[in-house]
Amino acid sequence: MIWTEQVRVNTHDTDCNSILRPAAMQRYMQECANLQLHTLGPSNEQLRESGYAFLLSRITVNLYATAHPYEDLQVQTFACSESRGYSFFRCYRVLRKEELIAEASSQWAMVSISDRAMQRVNDYKPNFTCEPMLEMGAPERLVTPHGFEPPLLGTYPVRYADTDMNHHMNNTRYIDMLLNFIPMEGRTVTRFSVNYLKEAPFGEVLSVYGEDHGTDAVFRTVRSDGETNIKASFTFSPSEE
Repeated sequence: MIWTEQVRVNTHDTDCNSILRPAAMQRYMQECANLQLHTLGPSNEQLRESGYAFLLSRITVNLYATAHPYEDLQVQTFACSESRGYSFFRCYRVLRKEELIAEASSQWAMVSISDRAMQRVNDYKPNFTCEPMLEMGAPERLVTPHGFEPPLLGTYPVRYADTDMNHHMNNTRYIDMLLNFIPMEGRTVTRFSVNYLKEAPFGEVLSVYGEDHGTDAVFRTVRSDGETNIKASFTFSPSEE
């Protein structure tokens, strides 16, 4: 089933161009999903009590139009019937009245908290039905070309404000973190994809590698143990005048 929530754009979620930040859009989408789980079950809290948690593996978000302070948005989400094996797919749509301004597809894994063993889709019994995936398809798998390594832009320590109930950096925090390393005045994000490979716990110091080409940018973050934390790509367009 499709779950819908009404959201009014918070001024604190907008950027220097006075438009909704892409990280905030991702949070609106995922909070809609959290509310579906909380209302219909099993909730994230109930899953944790059973020893399990959902972890985001990949997400691709298309932003077709910008949203502004105080605008009313309709956020929709649904679990996808294409989920199989260890891959749980979930899609999102955001509308301003009748206008589709954003949509996204995401891939999740349900893991055992104690040993990180993944659980199969057939072992999870939600209290709602699934819907076909959006036409945009599954989230993008980001592949780094052989021998390509973007330059080091700096480091980022994972702090209190970055973490969530899983005690690692929340997936929605990465977008703001990455965009802080490049100039954003005069341009806006129209698409982004993130592949989450290894968790970044509280206290971890991430090395941020990236390359900004003006109309697009790519990033890779690396943990102190040398493991790749995430890969991300962005597409930009000029901001509204």
